[in-house]
Amino acid sequence: MESMQGGSGFLNEYLYVGGQRVARVANLGPIYYYYGDHLGTARLITDGGGTKCYDADYFPWGGEQHVYVNSCAQNYKFTGKERDPDTGSDYFGARWYRNTMARFYSPDWSATPTAVPYADFTDPQTLNLYSYVRNNPLAKIDADGHCYPLCTVAIGTAVGAGAGALAEVIAEKLKGEPLNGSKILHAAEGGALAGAVTGFAGPEAGFLVKAGLSAGGQIIGGGTERALNGEKIADVKQVAKDAVAGALGAKIENIAEKTFSSTFVKKAVPAVVETQLDTLQRSLPDKPPRGTTILKSDSAGKTTLQIPVPAN
Repeated sequence: MESMQGGSGFLNEYLYVGGQRVARVANLGPIYYYYGDHLGTARLITDGGGTKCYDADYFPWGGEQHVYVNSCAQNYKFTGKERDPDTGSDYFGARWYRNTMARFYSPDWSATPTAVPYADFTDPQTLNLYSYVRNNPLAKIDADGHCYPLCTVAIGTAVGAGAGALAEVIAEKLKGEPLNGSKILHAAEGGALAGAVTGFAGPEAGFLVKAGLSAGGQIIGGGTERALNGEKIADVKQVAKDAVAGALGAKIENIAEKTFSSTFVKKAVPAVVETQLDTLQRSLPDKPPRGTTILKSDSAGKTTLQIPVPAN
């Protein structure tokens, strides 16, 4: 990536590895190496010979606490975002952030009209549209100025866990079986995983992206649940059902987003429908009902007709 430094036309070229800035070549001359922490904040910069030219400690919210060395000044600081030298504000793409306030200058927004963008109504922290990463700057980062993927993954995890557990409970009731706490827990874990994967598709993602992640999430979540229950993981029929359910869920959500104005309703409608579909799938009998004629093959591959058992 190339960038112009100030109004002088001074050109910088940056090298990225795994999304992290690791080096800078200044005007096709000296090369500088960046050493970031777990948040991506460059706390140390060295020149090509290994001599430190920038060394600083940071406050939790992104301000420079103490600058020990600063002979190669640069503007990419807190979590690798560019800092405006005049205002001290960091540019996150969608919004500007000010570390002295620990807040964004403007509220979060979404390209899709919604009452409270990226909000999880079960988590009050997400209702503050000015806050930075749910007030947990030591462990989390904001990728682009939106509460994404933090909020969308959190919402997906919560909705998926609840839907999975509820579907298992209803299915066991419909089958007339006693409630199995272990299976309900495994259903919640599988649903949470499926919801988390689906949550990586932000509200501004296209339908194909949402459908792909939703289908993939359902496959991963369903496989995880079967593994926890000691069942066959790579069950072709179940995997196909999971994929179809995921794609259908994305379509239902797409329709809900165009139909309803309330964020809660947009999320609730797909969750209810998906829970009903999951319940139907779980409540189907694993074996043919009594009175059904089936074909049975022995170990030699010989197929015989099994005598049907009269239905009650």
